[in-house]
Amino acid sequence: MKTLEQQLAGYAAYHRDRRNILTHFVGIPMIVLAVAILLSRPGMQSGGL
Repeated sequence: MKTLEQQLAGYAAYHRDRRNILTHFVGIPMIVLAVAILLSRPGMQSGGL
């Protein structure tokens, strides 16, 4: 089993990849926008509850 230090080193190395940075650059703002839109919508009733 890997130590926490080894796992964090692998995670850090993976997140320095150019493709990963690009997908985060595009994807994270899209997620934030989607959450903001969903939270700004009027409430919906579910089965009269």
